[in-house]
Amino acid sequence: MHHVCYLVSDIWEGISHLKNMGIDMIDLEPREGLNNTLVAFAHPKA
Repeated sequence: MHHVCYLVSDIWEGISHLKNMGIDMIDLEPREGLNNTLVAFAHPKA
């Protein structure tokens, strides 16, 4: 599997939740994705 995506209503809360679960994040802040969306990537080994 190459990507798993989750749609959340608050990306900042989503990033915080993943970090609190011990997930290593590549993006600590959202960045621009496709079609005017915001994205944040977790480390592939997470």
